Amino acid sequence: MKINPQKCVACGNCAYVCPMGAIYIDPELKRATINR
Repeated sequence: MKINPQKCVACGNCAYVCPMGAIYIDPELKRATINR
């Protein structure tokens, strides 16, 4: 899964559907981040 930082609105939908649980919303950056 790829995240487009320009389009991210920190809604959390990608984190919710990620089967590996590797995506989270970074509160400081206010965008999705992939935890590898």
